[in-house]
Amino acid sequence: MLNHIALSISISQELNKYQKLLSLLDINYICHNNSWYGFGNISPFLWLGHKDNYLSHFCLETNDKQKVKDFYCKAINLGFICNGPPKTRLMYFKHYGCYLKDLSGNSFGLIYKPSQIFQ
Repeated sequence: MLNHIALSISISQELNKYQKLLSLLDINYICHNNSWYGFGNISPFLWLGHKDNYLSHFCLETNDKQKVKDFYCKAINLGFICNGPPKTRLMYFKHYGCYLKDLSGNSFGLIYKPSQIFQ
């Protein structure tokens, strides 16, 4: 399942346009984190911001913590680059996840975030 995607845009030229367009789908501005603007319904799943030399980022979600570890190991074995090994993180929201990059510079991750792992 897709958890979120991030796109680097021209904030001054495009953020307002995206906000107006997404509102037609009831996808609204929810929060701001550093130079990124989160859009969604209940929680942000689309992040728009600007970062030089930033390509794209997506994050998938699983309901199995072990799959995060397996996904990471397989990705490393296939030649993807570590951008954060599997561990519990408190960034943005509490989750257990791993992050990787491809050889083109795109980043991606897999997270597991059921509330019971933080009790």
